Amino acid sequence: MKRWLFVAIFLLFAAPSFANVTCDYCVSSVLEDGTPAGTCTGTPWDDPYATVMQTWAAGDIVCVADDHDESTAASLTITGPNPSGAPDPASIICVDVSTCTAGSCEVCDQPSERASVEASTTANSIYFVGTLFTYGIDFETGSSFYVGFTAGTEITIEESILTFDTASARALNVGLSNNVGHSVTLNNVDVVFGSVGQSIIPVAVRFLWDGGSTNTNVTRLIKATSSRLGTAIIRNVDLSQQSGNVVIGSEFATTMQIELMRCKFNASVALVSGSIDVPGARVIAYQCQSGSVVDPPYQMEEHSYQGTVSVSTANVRTGGASDGTTSYAWKFDTTTGSNVLGLYEPLCSSIPISRWVTGGSEITATVYANSGAAMQDDDFWPIWSLPPVGATSLGIRVSDRADPGDPQNITSDGVSSWTTGTAYKFSQTFTPAEDGQIIVWPCVATATAVYFDVKIDIE
Repeated sequence: MKRWLFVAIFLLFAAPSFANVTCDYCVSSVLEDGTPAGTCTGTPWDDPYATVMQTWAAGDIVCVADDHDESTAASLTITGPNPSGAPDPASIICVDVSTCTAGSCEVCDQPSERASVEASTTANSIYFVGTLFTYGIDFETGSSFYVGFTAGTEITIEESILTFDTASARALNVGLSNNVGHSVTLNNVDVVFGSVGQSIIPVAVRFLWDGGSTNTNVTRLIKATSSRLGTAIIRNVDLSQQSGNVVIGSEFATTMQIELMRCKFNASVALVSGSIDVPGARVIAYQCQSGSVVDPPYQMEEHSYQGTVSVSTANVRTGGASDGTTSYAWKFDTTTGSNVLGLYEPLCSSIPISRWVTGGSEITATVYANSGAAMQDDDFWPIWSLPPVGATSLGIRVSDRADPGDPQNITSDGVSSWTTGTAYKFSQTFTPAEDGQIIVWPCVATATAVYFDVKIDIE
């Protein structure tokens, strides 16, 4: 079994301290003797490298002493193996040097043990190139970070602090515009900005930031100005210091999706400032909250070219969706978008409504909506995905949308009760062949606000 898998198992499951790793190379600014060879012989090491800024090979395990403190007035580049052929990454790992014996060391398991690497002047950046994994190493730049600087980059930075030691408008650049196919992951990483003009810029990348925090407010957290497609996923990150914007809608230059899940927000934060003017671009936040409310399951906000979807507790259905205390519905508002195609490019929630059903018996599934009077089926409708009804695994797509050019009035529902407005319902009767989920995507193509109850009723 490859040693990288061995290290990954330690990092996933061991607590409170990690078992030892076997080092191929060692780095220590304290122990290096002026003629570094990177070797790990001796206790402590006799001849380690003085810097992590090397070109590392596939599968290399590079042990960095916990008291390593590297600083230089120049740009710094950490280079892993070329991504071509999907090599094992070079793994650069902080270790407790006092535990090392014959090149075997215990991985750092406390923030106070982290090694440090700094590009100390304002003209110099830190670059991460190739296929890399870093663990327990803090990085500080006098300029910008460039994470992913070659095509096909796969980089993970874990248990780290990325600090901007400058007040200039610099960025954490994730990916590279003239290359494609990047994957960058930050696990339990704090980003320390130096001024309000700094931001994170994803470029042609699948960017995942899972766990960590930011230290202060910036004009926008994510700057979506890249002309290359990309995805940014931010989850379990404390953004409570960000009181401005997560994204500025007018900055979108191409189709990019930004998704936030279970992040902590500042009470005054704006998920998106202004409208999004690029078709296909989308920003979603769900189960994110500010204040003392813990993990509200109903929080959801979505912005797109077509408009916004958000949670409403002001207009709800009696007996409808609730978290046990608060009743809620989803409000669809197309007036906040730039879309002009209406019926043929409606505002549809990308997060579906769903309910599990048992197969074998006929059921009627119903979803409920609320809006103005005399609405038609080209104003709003649900799209259904029903469990299979025969010997097939293929779901059944059903749309209650009007046929082009033939809209019909939607019959109002005289049974359900809402806070205000006119109630409507849509039903599907079928016999599922097996257990499965009914999935519904509500869609809206009218300038009138429409509310959908998030609970599917079954009879």
